[in-house]
Amino acid sequence: MLEVVGNDYQDAFPVIFGQASKCMCLAFGVDVKEVDPSNHSYVLVTVLGLTCGGMPSGEQGMPKIGLLVLLLGVILLKGDCVPEEEVWEVLGVM
Repeated sequence: MLEVVGNDYQDAFPVIFGQASKCMCLAFGVDVKEVDPSNHSYVLVTVLGLTCGGMPSGEQGMPKIGLLVLLLGVILLKGDCVPEEEVWEVLGVM
C-alpha cells in the first residue's frame, strides 16, 4: 500500500490507515484485518452480523455494504486515488 501513498505521507500512513479502518468499522460495520503481514494483504470482515444487504436481518434502512463496495470499486478502477468530485458524480448516477 505504501507504493500508492506519496512520499510526503508515508510516515503518517499508519495513523491515517488506522483512522480509516476505525471509520469503516463505525460507518459500515466492517473491520480491516491483515491476513498476510509479509505481503501486507488485508481483508474486510463484517463485525455486526450484517446480511449481504448491509442491514441486520429484519431491519429497514439504507444498505451500507453496497455503498461501500461501490465506492471501493470506483477507487480501485481510478487507480487508487479519486477526486471528491468524481465520487459525487458516481453517487449522483445512483
